[in-house]
Amino acid sequence: LLVLAMVGTTTLMAVQDRTREFAVLQTLGCTPRLVFVLILFESTVLSLVGGALGAGAALLTLTYGKLAIGTEGVLVSFQPSATLALTAAIVAAASGLCAGVSPAWTVSRAEIVSGLR
Repeated sequence: LLVLAMVGTTTLMAVQDRTREFAVLQTLGCTPRLVFVLILFESTVLSLVGGALGAGAALLTLTYGKLAIGTEGVLVSFQPSATLALTAAIVAAASGLCAGVSPAWTVSRAEIVSGLR
């Protein structure tokens, strides 16, 4: 939930800083739907890159760190797997999509004239 909020805030700030650019795109003929898709795509790609870096660091730590938790005679060791990497990619993509919906909706519905000011 915290990561989703961070991605959403980052996307919102990036979109607000580029409101004029999106207004120019709409002036040149881009439909609001295309602007919406562009922002969602950007948010998803940024989340996937961040997720890949984080998952890669986690897999390296698990592979070479030999991490384990032991309590009351039971030892649980953490093993990296392809399933873990795939799950991280799916969560990253989903969080990027969810976080990008609100900023994309806002910019795609904004008036062109107010965006050019």
